[in-house]
Order: sequence, then structure tokens, then C-alpha cells
Amino acid sequence: GIPVRFSTWVKSISITEQDGIPAYRLALPDAVEAKQRRRNFRVPVDADAGVRLRIRDPEGNKLLCTVLNMSLAGACFSCQGNLSEHLRTTPVLRNCTLSIPGVGDIGCDLEVRSFEFRRQPYRYTVVGVLLDGLNSGASKLLEQYLVMVQRQQRRETTRS
Repeated sequence: GIPVRFSTWVKSISITEQDGIPAYRLALPDAVEAKQRRRNFRVPVDADAGVRLRIRDPEGNKLLCTVLNMSLAGACFSCQGNLSEHLRTTPVLRNCTLSIPGVGDIGCDLEVRSFEFRRQPYRYTVVGVLLDGLNSGASKLLEQYLVMVQRQQRRETTRS
């Protein structure tokens, strides 16, 4: 959990009937927010960029997935179909391949952190993962690619 702090005030005080101890009724905030801070910046990946991820389905067949965003530590991707049950029972996806144009194939394991099955506009599952098992050479290649993509996105933003 995340430690939470907020200010409040006493709305009312009453004495409990059972033991005569005062009970305080406090006002609660309408919402409690926490800022999420990542160690690694997530870079959105354009679907046309050709960055793909290959994982295995429950039967061991290769599934080609589209990477939506990624960082040095993790990624978010989508795969056709409902993978919810498979992801519930298999929290670590082994022997996956991240394919990046101009960089090549990077082998890794993926620790599933979140997933959501969606029915619209077609049936697919969005999955958030931590990258595991990257060697230092692969990490360096991934870092170089992410820096390049981020620079391109900044240039496009400043031109607009």
C-alpha cells in the first residue's frame, strides 16, 4: 500500500452504549490521490513503428503482440483475444522476444503486473509487465532506442 495523509475535522462525538467510551465521527475527504513516480520514463510507441513482442499462449503457440509503450524496466502491450485466465495462472512469461526495427530481437522474461481484457473495438488484452532477464548489452540497445524515439517525439511536438 501507499501511505496516505489527509486533514479532517470532528463532525460529532457520541458516547457508545456498550462501554461508555467516546466515539468520534470524522469527516473524510471526497478523494485521496497519490502521485505515481516511476524510476524509468515510459515512452509511447507508435503502432506503425513495428515494435512487436512475441509471447507464448497457454498451448505454447507464439502470439505476436503490439507494444503500446515501454521503458527500460517495463512495457505495456496488447494481444488479440482474452488472455486473462492464462495471465492469472502464469505471472511470469518466459522466453519472450522483443523485436525492435534497427535493433533486432531481444530475449527476455516478463513479470505480469496488470492486465485487462477489452471487447471494443475488437477482443484483445492489454498487459503491463516488468522486463526481466535483459543482459547489459540488450539494456544498452533498448536505452538507445528509447532515447531516439523520445527525441523524435519531441521534434514532432515542437514542429506542431
